[in-house]
Amino acid sequence: MENSNNNPKNKSVKQIISDIKDHADMADASYSFYEFIDKNEKWSKSDEFYNYKILKKPNPRWVYADNIKQGFINPETESMTAYALCVEARFMKDKEIKKPLQEGEAEPEKVKIDNNIKNFIYIDHKTNEQELFYKPTSISHRTKTFVNRYELISHQQNTAISGFSYTIFKDTEPTMSSDKPRYIIAFRGTEVGGAELLKDLVLTDVFIAAFAGLPQIISLFTMIGDIKKAIREDSGSDEKTPNFNVSICGHSLGGHLSQVCCLFYKSLNVDELYTYNAPGIGGLAISALHFVFRVVRLIVKLIKFCVHKLLDLFGFTRKVIDKCVDKIYNGSKSTDTLISECKEHKDELDPNLLEESAASCKTIYKDRIPFEIHHCETIKNTVTCEEFDIGNDFNRAIEPTVSVIADLGYKLGLTPNDRINYKNTPRLHLLHIGQLDGNYYKNSHYMTSIIYAIYLYDYLLKEYKNSKKKALSEDISYALTYLDKLSAILVDNIEGNKYKLSDKNENIKDGNQNYISIILGELYHILESLGDEEYQEIIDKYSAESENKLSKVTLVDMLMDLADKQIYARIIDKNDMDDSSNIPLNQIRSLQKMYPLEFIHNENELIKDKTDITKAYTYGSNLTKCYLPKEKEKDSLFIKAKKAQFKNAMFSDNFTSIYIRDNGAKEKFSLDRSSSTAFADTENKQLYIFLNDKDVVDCDEIYNKIEDRLNIEDIRSYTPNVFLNSMPLNTATEQSDYPLYFKKEEDGEESNSNALSFSHQPRDEEKDKGRLSVSYKNSQASILNYSLLNKSLNIDLKPTNKETKESLERASERLNLEKKSSAVSAGGTAFANPIIEDDVVVCPHGGHVILKSRAGKSIRSDDQGVILDVDFINSPIVGCSAKNPCTKVAYVPRAALSLKSMNNHYAVMQDLVPACLSNTSSPLRCIKKENRIKLAHSIGSPTSENDNAAVLNPNLNKPVIRLHVKAFASQSDNLLVATYYLFDKKFEDKNGFKKIKLNLDEGRDVDDKNLKALLADNYDDKRYDIKEFKLRYGADKLNLVFVAPKNFSALDKENYKKANNPESGVGFYASLDEFNSSSTDKNKQTYTNVFLTPTGAKSIELEIAKGLDSGYENDINTTSFVMLVS
Repeated sequence: MENSNNNPKNKSVKQIISDIKDHADMADASYSFYEFIDKNEKWSKSDEFYNYKILKKPNPRWVYADNIKQGFINPETESMTAYALCVEARFMKDKEIKKPLQEGEAEPEKVKIDNNIKNFIYIDHKTNEQELFYKPTSISHRTKTFVNRYELISHQQNTAISGFSYTIFKDTEPTMSSDKPRYIIAFRGTEVGGAELLKDLVLTDVFIAAFAGLPQIISLFTMIGDIKKAIREDSGSDEKTPNFNVSICGHSLGGHLSQVCCLFYKSLNVDELYTYNAPGIGGLAISALHFVFRVVRLIVKLIKFCVHKLLDLFGFTRKVIDKCVDKIYNGSKSTDTLISECKEHKDELDPNLLEESAASCKTIYKDRIPFEIHHCETIKNTVTCEEFDIGNDFNRAIEPTVSVIADLGYKLGLTPNDRINYKNTPRLHLLHIGQLDGNYYKNSHYMTSIIYAIYLYDYLLKEYKNSKKKALSEDISYALTYLDKLSAILVDNIEGNKYKLSDKNENIKDGNQNYISIILGELYHILESLGDEEYQEIIDKYSAESENKLSKVTLVDMLMDLADKQIYARIIDKNDMDDSSNIPLNQIRSLQKMYPLEFIHNENELIKDKTDITKAYTYGSNLTKCYLPKEKEKDSLFIKAKKAQFKNAMFSDNFTSIYIRDNGAKEKFSLDRSSSTAFADTENKQLYIFLNDKDVVDCDEIYNKIEDRLNIEDIRSYTPNVFLNSMPLNTATEQSDYPLYFKKEEDGEESNSNALSFSHQPRDEEKDKGRLSVSYKNSQASILNYSLLNKSLNIDLKPTNKETKESLERASERLNLEKKSSAVSAGGTAFANPIIEDDVVVCPHGGHVILKSRAGKSIRSDDQGVILDVDFINSPIVGCSAKNPCTKVAYVPRAALSLKSMNNHYAVMQDLVPACLSNTSSPLRCIKKENRIKLAHSIGSPTSENDNAAVLNPNLNKPVIRLHVKAFASQSDNLLVATYYLFDKKFEDKNGFKKIKLNLDEGRDVDDKNLKALLADNYDDKRYDIKEFKLRYGADKLNLVFVAPKNFSALDKENYKKANNPESGVGFYASLDEFNSSSTDKNKQTYTNVFLTPTGAKSIELEIAKGLDSGYENDINTTSFVMLVS
């Protein structure tokens, strides 16, 4: 059977969603306790004595009943009506309020409203006097709108036995024009506690799973009679000609009761049904339900006509009845038992109602339902309208089973196919909620998440262009699918933190937020920054909230306030984001922060010009640097790249962006950011790297990360494009009078401080590979392992200096020679080149071995000393990008050395370097180039390393860190450090300090929580100790963080013992550049430098450079860094 379009009144999509929202309000309001409107609590003298004299904290007493059924202000007392307080207690149940301050208390008591109207009462503990402290100015927008629109007609408290409860409202402002008044019957569900919850659960199990018991039928008929009477009396209608229309709604069990109530749709004149996460109409198929009513009706009729013999005989009638009873009750109840029950309750069973309900069942079974049906269910994963999709088939299978209660029985108007082919239809509406109210599996069934989701959908459709989109205007099924997908996108980008580098599911929100409140917090920030008087009311109302981020408890009110001011969120979908190089000002924040919405006021852009941008996001923010430069500065490629990244993040299942460094994944943003990311455009084979101030990217590691995280194996074949803010880093020319300093001229108009410039700091003597420092205006970034020769990341730096050119030519010759491999026989003797000082030896992770010839310095090739075994062992490795970095050469076997000794040692051979290992047991590699020395070596079976002189006599060095304190980077001398502070303790030496000794056991935990968490992720506390020392020089601060390995390798342990357990440990310091940072606050600098210490280090010797830099030599023992002071 196919469902009809379910829209006999020809409502628009916008109207249908608005009606779903309105009835969700009424289903939610059915949980209020309206008995407080016309009933005050009466206490005996003994109750009063116990409450005020015995209890330490007396309970409030309800004495504020006013019998007012509409409106939020009592005109006689000018206080809030009891009706408004009942609704407010439910609608704002999660809100925390402060009671007036008690005498003698320092802080006022905070209490969660929790659907308890008495929480609005304050009792003075000294006088025992009480008052309603919750004032009309505190009432929520939602409650005020509700009680002004809907008049309370009748309310049935939970019945003593079955737990039925319903409320009848009258809509005084109906949305569809009609001469007839509209009444809404709202059934309460299972969101209550204590004994009521027990009743509902029992009722759910018994009544829903097998709807056929006489006690439930009797309760239902009594309830229907009372409902009819209340509506007829209010509308002035007689039973034959009802002058009214009725909507029925309910959540959970209330939604089930709403469906049952529709069996009497004719006499009630029902034209609309709304259920929310409700179970079906019965465990029995709907086709069998009418047999229940008909059989019971027949038995009652026979009893009333005293046809006893007919029932006792085994004739045709009895056989038919026996067969029906057995089918209905599956053998659990006999005809005689049913006859006995009918005799007992015959006066309570109305044959006419039984007849009507049976006839309705038959009509419904044939899908000839004459009224609108809207079943709303919450989902965690989006379910689309495509006929076949692997992911969607999985979602369709799993989603109905997640909400166990909603999946019970057959829902009125739905076919079995609707449950199998689970998707949005004209009668079944799926609302994507993510984790709007905390954990999905714990809270998705309740009304709170439904309210949040449907209010957002309704708010979005209030915006004119949204409501006119084809996807949102033609079909309710497709419109809800579109909105569900939008919701899922927002959850993925805001709550899921899609740009994570690790596999952990980082959650960027706290428990008081959800993705809607985070977006509204962003909108609030814009309104507050613009400072327009028109927005002041909203700014004032939510100012307290915004200090701690906008709370999800207030988000419905804010959506309503924004709509009243005609401030909307316009959706940006695939069709709205073209491929041009232009971007409207109002969309640039969306593009930067990756959310598919832009904010509108009165159909105009909220951000109208560049002044608005700088008001909202400051002149120095990444956003203004990227999107507001002069037109001649802004490269069209940048905007096109950002749009491509936006489309990929929003609308593609294959997400291909990552943060360029690990600490990006640990930061908690109000919204996810797309700056400081790398984006692989798989369609066009382009790699875009977006850098901002103080970012660091490693030319080698960025490819490894993309291969690892995004599984793009051919990423190295993509064309790279790097941007600092919006400036493309594509080409620059070396300044002839300033070697290794490159500058991009901007038509001669830019000052030196604003021009794009590059400073190359090579690690090798060929001046090829090293750190590239990039500066543009007030932003700086670093690119590690940049190769001038290879033009890493497609950055073409053109050398003009003679020395630079010659060095690069030598490097080019070396690379050409490396490609020529000489064939040698296995097991024979061959002649090849040993390693010399200007060779390049690397670990697998891009780290470079610092080569220094000592024992072999008398044996030279082109003025470069030969590296012997004792020179090579313990040589430092710098720039390793591994999580557990290689820091030194730890193992040099005999098989890697020359056959004959030189200066009583053996030379390390280029071809045999792979036999050598780093401290992490990683094999090393030499980039071969020929030199003038040829030595014999063995390529046969390696001999034991026990006779290796490098192992027997290790060259243990004393590692130090040297600090250069300068006023500016190009300064050739160093400032005198006569006074410094360590952990705020002052130290002085009028002649200036030469060194500072830091004992690691006196270090403290890292103060910066983000850095601490990031280091903990990379360095396991079982293997490393992490200590921080806080130094201060003048007004500037230096935080030194040391990562100290706890465990020795076998070789380290042996060397450590041979050196008599030195305090400095064995090995060398390695600067962990990716964790270093600097910041400026009121012209005061704060630097954080992180170092990996030698193994076994107990103390740190911090050498302070004095005088000229030329007086110092950077040997393999020394790791130096610079602190620029203000």
